[in-house]
Amino acid sequence: MKKLTLLLMIMASLLFASCSKPMIAGTKIEDTPTNREVLTVFYAYAKAMQEMDAPGLEALISKNYYDRNGTDIPADDVDFDGVVQFLNSPEYKNLLRVHTTYIMKDLQIKSPTEAVIFYFYELQAKRSTKLPTDKQELAVAEGTRWMKVSDEMVMTIKKEKDGKWLIVDGL
Repeated sequence: MKKLTLLLMIMASLLFASCSKPMIAGTKIEDTPTNREVLTVFYAYAKAMQEMDAPGLEALISKNYYDRNGTDIPADDVDFDGVVQFLNSPEYKNLLRVHTTYIMKDLQIKSPTEAVIFYFYELQAKRSTKLPTDKQELAVAEGTRWMKVSDEMVMTIKKEKDGKWLIVDGL
């Protein structure tokens, strides 16, 4: 009787394992063509951020990009032109080095043309500063400073008419 029970448990385990859906390595996200397409955009975004690749970032952003920054205050809203303006700003160009960490929380396909990614990020950036060293909180060398930010984020990626997935919200 014990052998029969053990055999049934093994068979049930094998049946369950054979019915489980394949996951993308390192995630709890189902391995589907659409999920892979969306994650390819997210991974390209993460790489462009790490490499401070402004043209690479711009290429991933939809012309329809619009982010309310989590508030009802229109003054802090950002559109595509605002992102491009920041990527060409002295603040961005004064970044000397960037280190980013991303933790994927979830990916939800809302429709055949819309996906939402929930993630946590931490960004550390070394930037040049004109503050004297004694006035810098995290001075590492004369004229430089490290800053660190982290937050939970939601990024929306949509499939454009040309079939390309682009970021429309949540940088």
